[in-house]
Amino acid sequence: MPNAFVRLQPHVTNQLPEIAPRVVTGIIGDRPSQYAKTPVLWNAVFREFEWDAVSQPWDLESRQLSAFLEAARQCEDLLGFSVTVPFKTAVVPLLDDLDPLARDVGAVNTVVRQSNGHLVGSNTDAQGAIDAITGELPGRSGRFLDTVKGRRVVLIGAGGAARAVAFALATEMGNTGSLSIVNRAGLKAEELATAVCRVHGIGKAASETDLNSLLANADLVVNASTKGQAGWRQGSAGGAFILEPYSALAPASPTQLDASVTLDSRASREWFVSNCDDINSNAQTAREAIRVLSDTASCFDLVYAPLETRFLADARLAGHQTMNGKWMNIGQAADAFVRKVCASELDARGIESEVAYRTVFERMAEVW
Repeated sequence: MPNAFVRLQPHVTNQLPEIAPRVVTGIIGDRPSQYAKTPVLWNAVFREFEWDAVSQPWDLESRQLSAFLEAARQCEDLLGFSVTVPFKTAVVPLLDDLDPLARDVGAVNTVVRQSNGHLVGSNTDAQGAIDAITGELPGRSGRFLDTVKGRRVVLIGAGGAARAVAFALATEMGNTGSLSIVNRAGLKAEELATAVCRVHGIGKAASETDLNSLLANADLVVNASTKGQAGWRQGSAGGAFILEPYSALAPASPTQLDASVTLDSRASREWFVSNCDDINSNAQTAREAIRVLSDTASCFDLVYAPLETRFLADARLAGHQTMNGKWMNIGQAADAFVRKVCASELDARGIESEVAYRTVFERMAEVW
């Protein structure tokens, strides 16, 4: 019977290794092979446990998602996989079932393949975000914040990761303080704010034009958009663009390179030169936003590649406490590994969940 790599190769754009481990996991998204830490972290744990297992990045175009999932259902050696942008919400209606949190959030970052081939979606981003903000984590000195209760929080973004963070924050805030959701597409912010408020009684949408007034009174600013993230992004009609030069605190309107262009260093220069005016405009507006940001505000960016985005660099230079997405990424990955994707493997070996979680978290932090 063909292994997972053979079955899945026709439905991804990157070349998969010609190996046949006993079990397979991975991550799907828009070119995760360029930036995703998941395979590095999971493979380190597989080596620690001496398992015959491999985690692999799977680069998908949107048109490939449905066929990839159907092929995944047929892979008996597939334990499950992580989900990153832009598929965290797109994958939801294509799965066979969701756990309660994923159903509430409306976004999935982890999929478990059951023995009958059914694909069940979960969300570990939510707990990973809260643990990163207020948790005492192995390998980290102190907490980022003691609590989010009573805080005035500005959340930038309304995609899959933002949905998880919004629900997590609202749960912890307990109808205290304020949660303002800002997104370029205002309707998505409205929809997310309505969904969060329906469950938790807190959350309101705001437009990008209101951002500076919100920043002036903010205690915590969270970027859950992809602005600032390294790597090429998939645009409309197969085009490509880059978001790394942009700050999350200002609008960005990058142009796209044609789908036929090879995405190499020459293409990067071509794209950068043609977008210099837009990049400069974003930077100027963003620094004005930093100038009006409340003196006591802390800044958290879910992006971890690069480790310091334009948003965080400006905030740090202005004297603000900052945190990148490292600890959230490790937390959600450890949770997905222990309590979701590899739970049956751990149980079969008699490894207790909480003991495994600490071991997995510490190993992932070591190899970051």
